[in-house]
Amino acid sequence: MKASATIVCLLAFVCATIRPAPAHADPLDGPTLLATVAGDLQAYWTATLVTRVPSYQGPRSIVSYSSRIDTPCGRATMHNADYCQTDDTIYLDATWIDPLLANDDYTPVAILAHEWGHEVQNELGDYDRSSEHPYLRALELQADCYAGLFLRSEHDQNRLDDTAVTEARRFFLSAGDPSPKTRSHGTGPQRLGWFNAGYRTASVDVCADVFRKEHAMPRIPDQ
Repeated sequence: MKASATIVCLLAFVCATIRPAPAHADPLDGPTLLATVAGDLQAYWTATLVTRVPSYQGPRSIVSYSSRIDTPCGRATMHNADYCQTDDTIYLDATWIDPLLANDDYTPVAILAHEWGHEVQNELGDYDRSSEHPYLRALELQADCYAGLFLRSEHDQNRLDDTAVTEARRFFLSAGDPSPKTRSHGTGPQRLGWFNAGYRTASVDVCADVFRKEHAMPRIPDQ
């Protein structure tokens, strides 16, 4: 990996002892906030998956980069965030994330929660089931739903306020594909809809519904 990459949090549980202030109460610097959120994500998913993945570990690393870097999953591009299954690592473009945080915009919380959702999918064995376009879109929409679960938990515990949740909703609505037939993330309304489904119900089982929706899921052959 090139020198421009820095490790934000080598192991998520290392960050778990850092407790956050409510969003917008006191602006936090980017690395501190993301380390705090990583700790909360680790705690949330460890508890949520206790019966399904008793030995849940979370992602191996969270890497922040400021120029394009090579990863085991290919080139990490700018203005982007990715989860790489091969090295179990989340990659975040600091030139995109840090200015948002500097402007007291907590959208990166939703971005990190979405990428962490892909790690959860990997733990649950969903990541490799199909490479078909509709299935890849379903994975993205489910990660949005998982982000909604987490933000609801943070809001209920007064770790995020209403404004932070509104910023997350605005992000998912604006970050959609132009139409259901393009790319693989779903349209803005689809992304917002699945985020809201997770946030509204706080149910992991609800997030599984994305695979049963006709627009998101092709038939998968028996394994």
